[in-house]
Amino acid sequence: MDGTADDTPVHGTLTPSALAARVSVFYGASFLISGIYAPFFGIWLESQGLSPTLTGVVLSLPMFARMVAGPLFTYWADSSARHRLVVQALVVLTLIGFLAPHLTGLTTGLIAIAVLNAIAMPSIIPIGESFAIAGVQRFGLDYGRMRMWGSILFVVANLVGGVVLAHFGAPSILWMMTFAALLTLAVTLLLPGNLAGGERARMQFSEIGGLLRKPRFVPLLGACAAVQCSHGFFNTFATLAWRDQGLSPGVIGMLWATAVVSEVVMFAFARRPLARLGGSGLIVLGASAALFRWIAYGFGLPLPLLFAFQALHGLTYGATHMGAMHEMAQQIPMKLSATAQGLYAATTGGIITGLIVIACGPLYAHFGSGAYWAMAVIAALGLVLAIRFRRMGR
Repeated sequence: MDGTADDTPVHGTLTPSALAARVSVFYGASFLISGIYAPFFGIWLESQGLSPTLTGVVLSLPMFARMVAGPLFTYWADSSARHRLVVQALVVLTLIGFLAPHLTGLTTGLIAIAVLNAIAMPSIIPIGESFAIAGVQRFGLDYGRMRMWGSILFVVANLVGGVVLAHFGAPSILWMMTFAALLTLAVTLLLPGNLAGGERARMQFSEIGGLLRKPRFVPLLGACAAVQCSHGFFNTFATLAWRDQGLSPGVIGMLWATAVVSEVVMFAFARRPLARLGGSGLIVLGASAALFRWIAYGFGLPLPLLFAFQALHGLTYGATHMGAMHEMAQQIPMKLSATAQGLYAATTGGIITGLIVIACGPLYAHFGSGAYWAMAVIAALGLVLAIRFRRMGR
């Protein structure tokens, strides 16, 4: 699983392979939360009487909050050198949010779940990523083989959540998210206390400026942000577009599953293309695939071609993300790892994505599937930035 032959203890009695296994389990548990939240939380909000407009506001809050809260929490992890403790605090805040509607009045509970989810939940995975990157830096662990378990459990949560929802209705959604948060909290006990084992290399606030002044860090963020943000219309309106195209819910589910399976395959077998192309080459590949994919989607593809183009998700998302993680493992000192992950998450999934999601409604209303061409423009920008980033490395 870990991709390294060296299995000597690195954290007390914890070996590199054990570290890889524990990080993999953490990915799986934490993605269970998002695997329920992403497809079903909007249904729960509507069941509580929220209008579509208010539902959209609550769902977009994490995107905007990630810009501020994410870097603050990841900075806290690096500056304190207590990464596991910070992750646990974030999971507890998320859990309180999920429990609030059961413990308080509906109005108070809705405010609590909206605010706590927006502040805490988006930062759990970025700090978890820093454990994986530390393993790559110190012991040559295979990042993709660890990260793929997040994607696998995300699909499992989608499938199981759909069955539970069909049998028990909307109230079950919050209980499923609560269970996933409790499981994640338990799994955090498996993580090392900090990234460097017994060492506690604390980051100083002044070092953030040095991080941002690294010649290739900001260009890396810009290239990856453009490529990942170009998924905005796909993530929010693909299901609606396919439904309007006449596809059944079962077929739509298969299309989404195809995308995630391709992502898992990319993570599982990324070592060879990574060795050949490097991180920057994977980002260029992902940006090129995104441009091609969104141009094609704008024409309203027939079903057989849709399945083929869904398989490109392993490149448009997976290769771009894999390339970014590899570049950060090469560029970023371990004691700045969580902060770098927070900045990456803020740029690729923060306010820019939120604004794109807001714009996607009018775009779809006016242009239908043609709205994908606006995403192609963003992907083209990402390709230009990715090529420039790759040339900087040479």
